[in-house]
Amino acid sequence: MAERDLGKFLQLLYTYDHVRAIALFDDLLHDEGNFWPVADALLVVCANHQDAKLTVPHGLQTVEAAREMFTAAGPEASVGLLRFIALYSFSLIKRDWTATYLQQQAAAVAGDPEPAFWDAVSSGQPDRAAALLCAIATTEGLAGASHALLRASLADLGRLAHNFTLAVSYAEAARALGMPMALVPLANGAHFLATTLQASKPFRPEAYEQAPSGTDAGMDALQRGLSEGDYESVHDILRRHAASTDRERVFEPLVIGVSKDPGFLGHNMILAHSARLAARYLETEELSHMLWKFYRTLGKAYEYPQDLMIALRSDVDPQAAITGLKSTLQHRTPPPLVTIGRCLEAGIPLDGILKQIVGGYAGWRVGEKEHTIVYLNAAVQTAA
Repeated sequence: MAERDLGKFLQLLYTYDHVRAIALFDDLLHDEGNFWPVADALLVVCANHQDAKLTVPHGLQTVEAAREMFTAAGPEASVGLLRFIALYSFSLIKRDWTATYLQQQAAAVAGDPEPAFWDAVSSGQPDRAAALLCAIATTEGLAGASHALLRASLADLGRLAHNFTLAVSYAEAARALGMPMALVPLANGAHFLATTLQASKPFRPEAYEQAPSGTDAGMDALQRGLSEGDYESVHDILRRHAASTDRERVFEPLVIGVSKDPGFLGHNMILAHSARLAARYLETEELSHMLWKFYRTLGKAYEYPQDLMIALRSDVDPQAAITGLKSTLQHRTPPPLVTIGRCLEAGIPLDGILKQIVGGYAGWRVGEKEHTIVYLNAAVQTAA
């Protein structure tokens, strides 16, 4: 019965019958084993978001951000957010692209698809760009296709960096789904870029030079160089990290700096988080170029704020601290800086705090839902 209901629910996602779909959702989610199949299905469906009235289709980015929070908080704490995402999916205008259809489009591509992909993007041929990127995925694998997509987006980050951050979301969705379903977000990502990058020049990263052999690439040295304005040393450290296997750690000072000034609707923080995710897909010279650019333009002060230092306190009751955080999430008072600080001082594990934040999201009613989900996820992932 549960398997049949899951099949019905998945079919309803391609309709506008949200009433029947949500009734089935509520029944299905009594079994935690249905959580991830439903989440995957929503990711595929919303990857097809398209609307001629919108310059930037946020559907896939929103669902991918929610999925990252599901991973951080776990299914039990995330059911409310997943339910919202299910309802949200019915508000989107969507293409009918399927993995089978896109496999056929990829098979029809003749010649080497990689050089032709940028030509299709820059000449405004979205359907051809989608087919070519799918061909890259089927012949070279997901890593090659994701790299091609992200490199193309670096040609012009776009207003509020939407070209780049959406490309990262499409690549991350493809990685989460695996082949052949990954073709759906990849094709839609290519289609989007081909509508926004017309007549753009290809991305040309600066030539990569190895950092001097004696470069101290530790985080303390990076923080010191940033605080002292010694950008020659900063550049050396960033180049050293771009060539390393541990690429994510170098983003720590950046996300701390951006947290103090997250930008309009959190777009600076979203960009910093997206850049950290993109690091796994980029080549050394591309990552070095991106790090150097973002460290010079995104953050203003990179030191950890001393007024936010946390010390364990035996006089703070953990249960009272959690109750205060729940009040913040439900009623927006006391301020989150106060209640989250008390939870940390009470020794409540970070993952427990994140579960409360993600679990409390379903009750929020303030702000644009798309941007608050994407912004909140960037903050949650930065904390995690």
